[in-house]
Amino acid sequence: MSYWREKVAVVTGCNNELGVALTAGLVKEGMTTVGIDNDVEIVNEIAARVKFLASGKYNGKLVLFKCDTSSMDEVKAVFKKIVDTYGGIDLLINNAAYKDDSLINAGNKDTLKKTIDVNVSGAVACTRLTVESIMKRKTRGHIIHINDIRSYQLANQDTNSVYLTTKYAVTAINDTLRHEFRYLKANIKVTNIAVETAIEDNKPLLSPEEITDVVVATLNTPEHVQIHEIIIEPALQWYKG
Repeated sequence: MSYWREKVAVVTGCNNELGVALTAGLVKEGMTTVGIDNDVEIVNEIAARVKFLASGKYNGKLVLFKCDTSSMDEVKAVFKKIVDTYGGIDLLINNAAYKDDSLINAGNKDTLKKTIDVNVSGAVACTRLTVESIMKRKTRGHIIHINDIRSYQLANQDTNSVYLTTKYAVTAINDTLRHEFRYLKANIKVTNIAVETAIEDNKPLLSPEEITDVVVATLNTPEHVQIHEIIIEPALQWYKG
């Protein structure tokens, strides 16, 4: 991780368990880590938890901003502030997600729009602004999408089809970006990390710290090595019950 020390990372959706672990993990690795989320009331709580998790190796810097990634105006304002303050963005982890428990053909239209705005439009907006910063400085960067393994395994009776469809779209976006960067000769890696989640509360079955270790290992690959996609799940889950 020597390359990434003192570089700038942005983690969206930093208020959930995985977001906190990712933020703490990058701070421990010496990065200036900017966590963004739409709930300003928990910012101080997040800061305390991240510093606790990163204690003993708290070598990086933690910055927190309120930002609703479904709002393009808020995204533009926050990313401009990050670039103006720290000179640029080198790493983006798209972890923000909104879950609408409904079908595509039925359900509340407002929550359907919110799901698409956060999971797809918001992720794309954050990606575009990060890429703009990287390419302007002609430097090296990485975009990581935290995805859901269930988007690969659509269940016949799953009511989360709107949410899962947006996560499937993220997989397509990741693959398209890889080809775009190759065409543009941009030194930017993209990785889609599909995580096994518990259906009842949408929390990872693996610990957030274990998933964070995979993210750090991905960042630690040589510059010429790109990991396109990772599917991560508990090794013994198929032997239960």
